[in-house]
Amino acid sequence: MGLNDGGEGGFRDGARLLTGEEACEWFGFGRGFGLYDGMGHLFAYADPDEMGRFSGHTLSGRLRSYGWDSRDRIVRLLADQDGELVKRFQVKPWARMVKGDHENRFWVAADGHMEISEPCREPGDAVGQEIWKGLWFSKGDQEELFRWTAEQQSVVLRLHVTRLYGEMRPKDEWEEPEPRYW
Repeated sequence: MGLNDGGEGGFRDGARLLTGEEACEWFGFGRGFGLYDGMGHLFAYADPDEMGRFSGHTLSGRLRSYGWDSRDRIVRLLADQDGELVKRFQVKPWARMVKGDHENRFWVAADGHMEISEPCREPGDAVGQEIWKGLWFSKGDQEELFRWTAEQQSVVLRLHVTRLYGEMRPKDEWEEPEPRYW
């Protein structure tokens, strides 16, 4: 399956599909577009057939910080072992992560299967190392992060991306907060 499998339906004047390279780069926040780089909205789905429709179950509606591994096509998110995200993905393991830039010029979505790591049990264990290396926002004090993730028994949610796609929005839609058509 390609990086950009395209969207459903036709395109409006001024809209165009992102290339696979653009979708990968822009999802990975490599362009430095602003405050919300490395953040996106997370949606849960019961199974992959549900993902063809837009209306997934939004998980609290807030932006979530993530790390993007373009080589292995994995999105990593930090969660509490007993938190709502872990409970949700134990039941419904399919997800969509959606990101746009701060000026609403484009949107990128990554769909795939969610895997939950074992909890971090010891400071600096394999889960702590994955958090340190795989999440862009974890670049503070390493020892403090290791200690905190072990105390919290944090887990890594790994979204194994099977479909990555997006679109440049027409200029007349930049004022709309989110696209209606992914």
